[in-house]
Amino acid sequence: MPNEIAAVKDDNQRPIPSAWRPVILHIVDAFVRHDYQLAAGVPGVAPVPANTAMQIEGFIERYGETLVPLPDETWDTSVCMWTGHHRKFAS
Repeated sequence: MPNEIAAVKDDNQRPIPSAWRPVILHIVDAFVRHDYQLAAGVPGVAPVPANTAMQIEGFIERYGETLVPLPDETWDTSVCMWTGHHRKFAS
């Protein structure tokens, strides 16, 4: 793949790695379907506990917008950054 974006573990903002994009798409698609527990399954992702799923649902409802599948253009403005042992994402 000529435009492959590698996962780099450093302290700089970088584009979302290519390998992570399908997982993020699957999670967003599950949330669009109101599957906040990821009960239908997302490869490589553990199901979300019921109490956490209820929090996610509440956050989305209070935000007041309707979730939609991510458009291809999402990756033009989305970034991630390693912080210690965790990753942060932003759009």
